[in-house]
Amino acid sequence: MKGVGALAFITYKPNILFLDFINTLSTSYTIYLIIDDEKINWSNTLQSKYPNIIFVQILSKMCNNFGYKNLNFGGIQKHISGWDKAIFYFCKINKEVTSYDYIWFIEDDVFLYDSNTLLNIDKQYTGIDILLPNCVQEINYNEWLWPQISMEFEKPWYNSMCCVIRLTNKMLEAIKNYITNIKTMHFLEAFFPTIAQKYNLSIATPPELKTIVYRHNWEQKDINKMNLFHPIKNLYKQIEYRNNIK
Repeated sequence: MKGVGALAFITYKPNILFLDFINTLSTSYTIYLIIDDEKINWSNTLQSKYPNIIFVQILSKMCNNFGYKNLNFGGIQKHISGWDKAIFYFCKINKEVTSYDYIWFIEDDVFLYDSNTLLNIDKQYTGIDILLPNCVQEINYNEWLWPQISMEFEKPWYNSMCCVIRLTNKMLEAIKNYITNIKTMHFLEAFFPTIAQKYNLSIATPPELKTIVYRHNWEQKDINKMNLFHPIKNLYKQIEYRNNIK
């Protein structure tokens, strides 16, 4: 294990450009790649070239059996996605999880300059149970996807963007406790902030995550080394931006 933190990147299928980049982050964090695809054993294919990355593939039926499901159903209409597998892995499988101060969960269309971006945030926000991109606010129950949401909590329920989040073991324990009792999760943008609020856990929204938004056409002039940016789906564009930051 490298360092006291972990980065869990979430993807459907590995991309070589992406692997080349996250492999460079391994001196500061333990790097995990959570792969949703189940058709190919990607670890057998890629592990020898990327020994610093831990490749994680979990069968959907296993997540379903334990109630780790529906976390991204509102977003991509899949009962079990890479997000469900990522949370399942760190709640039920990974035995080193208690050694980590924090675990970052990051979607693969998030732009990150390097590990110093995250280390800087970690130093500023020690001991916070969940970091989120924007202020946690009560759901407007009549708008967007929120009429589809049902949680076993009394209202109010809360929401925030969740393309990038940082969790502590205390937060993971709260999630595990909920799933043990309810046998499911809910759309992540409501589930994570509501869990944090209902279990009286600490929440922060660093300014470095304010550039995690639903939609935006990010250009080179917008990019800096301190923030994370979403969405930038084109990995060639990510490389270009990373190489040209002043």
